[in-house]
Amino acid sequence: MDIFIRLLIAVAVSYVIATLWESAVHRGVLHADRKRRLNWRRRGGVFHLLRKAYFSHHIVHHQLTYRTDFFVQFDQEEARERLDHRLPSTMEERVRKNRYGLTISSWLENGVFILIPSMLCMGVFLLLAPSFVWLGVGIAFMPMLLSRFIHPLLHMSEGECEQDLPRPLRTLSRTTLFRWLQRYHFMHHQDHRCNFNLFPGGDFLLGVGKKVGLVCSQGPWWVRKSDVAKPKSESA
Repeated sequence: MDIFIRLLIAVAVSYVIATLWESAVHRGVLHADRKRRLNWRRRGGVFHLLRKAYFSHHIVHHQLTYRTDFFVQFDQEEARERLDHRLPSTMEERVRKNRYGLTISSWLENGVFILIPSMLCMGVFLLLAPSFVWLGVGIAFMPMLLSRFIHPLLHMSEGECEQDLPRPLRTLSRTTLFRWLQRYHFMHHQDHRCNFNLFPGGDFLLGVGKKVGLVCSQGPWWVRKSDVAKPKSESA
């Protein structure tokens, strides 16, 4: 088989691995159902880390911040202070470093997140295109990089992007793809049972993706109510 064809196959398979992994982990860990969380509590040990990840993302990022507007993390400084007082002592430092769920600050957390997809993607490239194994690792890293560096930008308004971002990121924020991803992620905040990906594709393969148009002619879309009923809040 021609090396170019093998390379294309390796890229496609690795992309599918990375996007499926991101969707499944986001759904199964960061928005875990009550039964799964109770199971983690009984087991303890390493599963305690999964409970912390759930709390930081589902409770803090989805329920205690961005409550009225997709672009406003806290309505006022007092809201931030009230949240700080509510945080368990074991979670305070982690939540603040993660900017209240906006990013993932710990390289250990990032490493755990990308370990399995990295190994799988490396295996695919070693089998089909060993000279390009670095590309497989790069694809596996994409969901983590998007979560760490792009997710915070998705919660910035157009005006904030223009005023606060350096030129390369301002240019990125003006692209159709970025605006599409912003609306796609907004739908996730409206209904945390769908649209888990920032590295698109896996949601639709798993049947949990809701389509968003490439161009939005209706606005302001970020404060409109979703046509899907918002699920009830869950406690940690």
